[in-house]
Amino acid sequence: MYALLGSYDLMFIVEFPSDKEAIKTSVEITKLTGISFTTSVAIEVDEFDKLVC
Repeated sequence: MYALLGSYDLMFIVEFPSDKEAIKTSVEITKLTGISFTTSVAIEVDEFDKLVC
């Protein structure tokens, strides 16, 4: 967990087995806490380079 200055207050870096699981978890946490989350997919630069080259 990281504290941020700017548009967002906190950042959590979490690994999930799939994007579907990340979305489900984000929705469930929002339901439980009333706090909305923004979910972003991240991949390593080497993997990204393979996809775009």
